[in-house]
Amino acid sequence: MAHDPATLPDALLRPEAYPHTPDHVEFHQTHVSWVYVAGDLVYKLKRPVCFPFVDYSTLERRRHFCEEEVRLNRRTAPDTYRGVVRVVRRSDGSLAIGGNDESGEVVEYAVEMERLPAEGMLDYRLKNGLATREEILRIADALIAFHRNCPTGPGVNEYATPEKVRETFDKTIAIARAHLAPVFADRIEKHVANALNLKLLHRRIKQARIRDGHGDLHAGNICFSSDGAPILYDCIEFDPALRCGDVAAEIAFLAMDLCRYGHADWSRQFILRYAIPTGDLELRELAALYAIRRALVRANVTNILAQETGDAETVAAARLYRQLAAAYALPPAVIAMCGPPASGKSRIAEAIARPLRAEVVRSDVERKRLSGMEPTERWRGAVDGGPYRAELTQNTYGLLIQRAREETAAERSVVLDATYSDPGQRARLLAACPTTSVVFVWVDTEEEKRRARSAARERDPAAVSDARAEIFEQLTAHFRPPVELTATQCVKVNGAAPPDEAVHALLHNLAAR
Repeated sequence: MAHDPATLPDALLRPEAYPHTPDHVEFHQTHVSWVYVAGDLVYKLKRPVCFPFVDYSTLERRRHFCEEEVRLNRRTAPDTYRGVVRVVRRSDGSLAIGGNDESGEVVEYAVEMERLPAEGMLDYRLKNGLATREEILRIADALIAFHRNCPTGPGVNEYATPEKVRETFDKTIAIARAHLAPVFADRIEKHVANALNLKLLHRRIKQARIRDGHGDLHAGNICFSSDGAPILYDCIEFDPALRCGDVAAEIAFLAMDLCRYGHADWSRQFILRYAIPTGDLELRELAALYAIRRALVRANVTNILAQETGDAETVAAARLYRQLAAAYALPPAVIAMCGPPASGKSRIAEAIARPLRAEVVRSDVERKRLSGMEPTERWRGAVDGGPYRAELTQNTYGLLIQRAREETAAERSVVLDATYSDPGQRARLLAACPTTSVVFVWVDTEEEKRRARSAARERDPAAVSDARAEIFEQLTAHFRPPVELTATQCVKVNGAAPPDEAVHALLHNLAAR
């Protein structure tokens, strides 16, 4: 019996609907599930939906996939998954979950789980700055042990043939086109076509790199127990094609998601932690390719939920996943911020760096380091002295060029957060990186807003930029708009607008090349 979200969720919010009568019941909804947190237990129901990638349209299918969810997830979370329970309609018409009323009409089935600690969830820990590098490395160790015991060979390898991999990419991109900018979709499609190495994919099968794994290993499906052990849960149960595949595709999922949370460095270390003990020298190359599909998958499913709920955080997450997918299909680039003081360059630089998986190199930090000052130490001397003397400014911009060369040589993008106020500085950077995409992001902001930001920065003891009035006036007077740059070399953005607009404009520029 199907239930729409307007009735079933409310009916199961009553504590008396549960055999242990919890004090309170919380309800959560995903694109395919209804989840009830009832005290120390959690009940997960399949929504009666039918999408291109999952079919839960009948009660029998929902029962079957509840059983499959328990069976498969007990491989990595045996103490978490208790079993499958019935949802029945009592004689008085009320619904009961996990009850013993054998005479009741079965209307649904649910997976019964032990409640995992909210503070142990990896997505929570990443959002709140609680996650550690050591935790990420422990996940890699757990995956090595898990994959070692996962089935491979006939019945599994078929899902990772070159033909099947290409088909899966094509389907994912086709679904994503409905909410993806055409220039991004076209760029992704071309990149995937060029990057799929048929000989390599055949070799992966012979090397037993294809496993019946987890299939949905993003940060929201990992929790740390009280003793710090990672618990991998909520694997894909409804389609073996989404669960069986190259271990590189599994690694790529979390590697991509770590980048979503701004930890590109941890993402690279996570890949290496898995690759070195397993001797998987091709993992880095393949993870970058599979990360495109993983980002598109998350964009697709998150977009479904965003359309249903309109939740601003979910909408933003879907947008960031789309940006990540596009950025993975781009070669390394040097992004140079450009604009007068307090225009919002640093805020936009951080937003740009996330999908590009890039480090932000700040001129304010580097010039103070060259002067022997701490980043938040304020310069109170002459406006053209100390860290602001001409010689040191030249050295600072020279250091930015050095860092740009180092990062691109390592096949990584970099964001240079500086004013780039002088045409000579801009020409110097372009000449120093002739074989790399160099794009200046010109942040244009009204002077009134810039003055207000500068004043607020002066009152902030954690601010890195020196913001007193004399320095603000000097830097403003010395700024020369980058009118000599071409439309390919420069993207002009509004510093007062949401940073996402600047990210989209920059990625559009890079993808259109």
